[in-house]
Amino acid sequence: MAESFRTDNTRAAACAMLTKEHKASYNSNSTPQRLVLQQCRPALEKAIADHQATMREKQMARDLCAECMWNTEKHRRGDAVEKAFRIADMGCASGPNCWTNMQFIIDCVKKHRRRGIITACERRSAAEVYDFPIQYFFCDLPLNDFNDLLSEKEKYIGGREDCFVAAVSGNIHGRLFPRPSVQMVFSSTTLHWLSEVIYIYSPDLLSEPQAMNLMKKKIWVDGSHVYKDVKKVYVERWTEEFEAFLTSREKEMVNGGLMFLLIISCNESSPL
Repeated sequence: MAESFRTDNTRAAACAMLTKEHKASYNSNSTPQRLVLQQCRPALEKAIADHQATMREKQMARDLCAECMWNTEKHRRGDAVEKAFRIADMGCASGPNCWTNMQFIIDCVKKHRRRGIITACERRSAAEVYDFPIQYFFCDLPLNDFNDLLSEKEKYIGGREDCFVAAVSGNIHGRLFPRPSVQMVFSSTTLHWLSEVIYIYSPDLLSEPQAMNLMKKKIWVDGSHVYKDVKKVYVERWTEEFEAFLTSREKEMVNGGLMFLLIISCNESSPL
């Protein structure tokens, strides 16, 4: 029975991606992920365009109120800080995909933030209102190869004086930023992973070694032969972790922020 299974967190371990020196590293084997994201780029750009249009409307309304009621130097300085557009790439790993994703997202933000400027007043204030800096955060486990990732910084963002890049280490299923501080959360082909290697044991089996041997064979999608109790445990764990991810982002994101998640899944006819 599924309820007879337990997960032992004392045996859990977080696993980061291999560094680029390894032949099996993500850096050397990330073409499928790149192709998947390229197919989704139209949807990503549309989401950014819609979000920028909404932000633009809110910004103009906010500026109008500021001119009427709070037009002081102190207010303008404080408001300028809020105009930084912060993007968090959750589960970035390392390699060229990180930078190409970043370049595409930033280009879309800059492209669409100025669209819709119609009135003379909007044109006069465009430089101040829409040219706020962009902060881009690469987020992954502490063992991720951030040194190699950031060593490519100049190659990909050289000359972008209004773009600032940083690395944030930690479990993306928990809190990484103060509240509310992030305008956009992006994650691509990451959230299907569990954050821990879980150990499953069933007292119905003769011994724990037998259980371990069985789990090694059955945690992978295995057609009609998949062990359904194992499937249930993994589905429940993924659901818990995804809910934890959403709860953390809800606390970190500003009101009206944008979240774009690209998650690998399968249809109902598949075992997992």
